[in-house]
Amino acid sequence: MKEGESFNLFYGEFTRLALESKTDEELQKGDLFEKLVPDLQTLTVSDAFNDRVTLEGFVDSCRRSALGLSRMQTSTRFRKSRSRPHAENDNKGSHNTIRTTTPSGEQKQSLVAV
Repeated sequence: MKEGESFNLFYGEFTRLALESKTDEELQKGDLFEKLVPDLQTLTVSDAFNDRVTLEGFVDSCRRSALGLSRMQTSTRFRKSRSRPHAENDNKGSHNTIRTTTPSGEQKQSLVAV
């Protein structure tokens, strides 16, 4: 599994390859765990090595954990984008930069308060 890859798409391909190679279902849980991204492995390690958790139960745990990770990453990106200070405004309010070209071809840049 690659960083940022959908678990469901990854698992669909994993299942296809397991069926093609006729991998024993008992071995699939361990194989699946080994192929997960590290963050997902951390969240699912207890189910991966619990003999009472079936492959189906482990896959369900992976799906829920992947969804949780995705939501956390989206939330973190949103918070970071909202908290970036405007370097050009020195905390004097919001400004937009406007770039214009004069008739003589000269480039000008202006800050406009929003």
